[in-house]
Amino acid sequence: MAPGWGEFHLFHRRHSRCCAPIFLAGLDGSDIRLIGGEIGTHGAPAWSADGQRLAFYSRRQDGEGIYVADAQGQNQTLISVEWVIDWSPSWSPDGEWVTFVSSQSRVNYDIFIMRADGSDVRNLTSSGDSNEDDATWSPVSLPALPTAVEDMSWGQVKAGN
Repeated sequence: MAPGWGEFHLFHRRHSRCCAPIFLAGLDGSDIRLIGGEIGTHGAPAWSADGQRLAFYSRRQDGEGIYVADAQGQNQTLISVEWVIDWSPSWSPDGEWVTFVSSQSRVNYDIFIMRADGSDVRNLTSSGDSNEDDATWSPVSLPALPTAVEDMSWGQVKAGN
């Protein structure tokens, strides 16, 4: 269900580890809508905290990567670059940023961050030989924790440091 919005319910039936059709429906089961289209593969849907936007992975005729749609599943826009594999989006609590897993480093899969319009892409993990998967945001501020990551953290990006 869209957080704090409540008019639509999102459902996604996975046939495999990755992808399957994504649907929106009214809370009473009416008005079922297919998100992403009938052709292609789709997965990893994530609501923004205000319930007004939906980010998801899609591979289809007009591109592959992270798409953002409005709460009704309309106005879909590809926000990630097409020459790599980007998937598993997660919204920041303020809706300004999206984290995702990507092959952009060309070495392995790392966690990246970008603005909700696809700009200002940054690699957060650069972990060398290991693969990262499924970043998750905390809805509350957390204290600084020691980390092996030397690149900017989301808090530093947000503060402009």
